[in-house]
Amino acid sequence: MDRTEEKLQAFAAIVLKDAARIKQEILDRAEAARKEMVEAQELKLLKGAHDTIQDSLRTMGRASNEEVSRTILESKQALFTRREEIIASVFLHVSEKILQFRKSPEYRAFLKQRILEGFQELGEGDVRVLVDEEDRDLALGLQDEIGKPYQVEDAAVVLKGGCLVVNRTIGRMCDFSVLRQLEIEQQTFLGRYALSLDG
Repeated sequence: MDRTEEKLQAFAAIVLKDAARIKQEILDRAEAARKEMVEAQELKLLKGAHDTIQDSLRTMGRASNEEVSRTILESKQALFTRREEIIASVFLHVSEKILQFRKSPEYRAFLKQRILEGFQELGEGDVRVLVDEEDRDLALGLQDEIGKPYQVEDAAVVLKGGCLVVNRTIGRMCDFSVLRQLEIEQQTFLGRYALSLDG
């Protein structure tokens, strides 16, 4: 083999070795760029998936909260309705008993005692006893027994029995009406039997 040929082969080997090195560098850079692109695309897809999941969770959370709120509201409405039914039932029975009581002889003593309590509380003066229309004659008939002067007037609202005693001289009033007593009983009834909606 001649010297020129050896040199050519050596030169070709150097060129091929250099080309292989350059090729490997290009391949390495291409692989690094490919990995970087894949990672960037994966990151972009993961962020998109994360955002979609978060949006879905927010939507589900709102829907869930709305459903819970709706259920609570419906439950409170049902409880309120049932509570009103219980109160109406109990106090309908009470109203019937009051009507019976107002027709009994004991009612006369009851009304007399309320008028006397009014005088004890308010003293004498320009005293008015306000009653339901059906109790007007009874209140007038008690004046002699009570022995203190007062005028009898119809109450502006239905008292369901009992009376309001007003002393105009001192500008004070006592409410001895059955209506007022029923209102007090209704409030204590709600508390006593835990029928409040407040929890």
